[in-house]
Amino acid sequence: DWYNKAGESMTMDDWDSPSERTLQYLAASTPEHEAFNRILLIVHGLEQPVTVTLPTHAGVDCYTLVWDSAHDDITGIERHHVPGERLEVGPTSMLLFVAHGEEVVAPAGDVAGDGDVDARHEVDAGTADEVDD
Repeated sequence: DWYNKAGESMTMDDWDSPSERTLQYLAASTPEHEAFNRILLIVHGLEQPVTVTLPTHAGVDCYTLVWDSAHDDITGIERHHVPGERLEVGPTSMLLFVAHGEEVVAPAGDVAGDGDVDARHEVDAGTADEVDD
């Protein structure tokens, strides 16, 4: 799932805006033989720091910072954060977090995992028209 710096789902306006240079990507594994895991990657492409709101997502109850490209050593940096928390991101940097919480199984058709069935991915075979070549 893609989020803007405010921690909200990216809109088409966010994607198309030349002034928006910060995004967050929450990715989940699709494990077959290993434990489920999830990461949050923040990418900030401006030369000024920015305040980012960590996204709220079903099944995520906290984030642990594991890497920050703006710091050689993150030992003295607060590493544990909660969804909705605001934090400062350094200029032209990336941050990587482990997202902790329970895996949430999305209902059929819920491609975003947010509880909303995405109509673009539903197919009703009874009403689909055939296309002749």
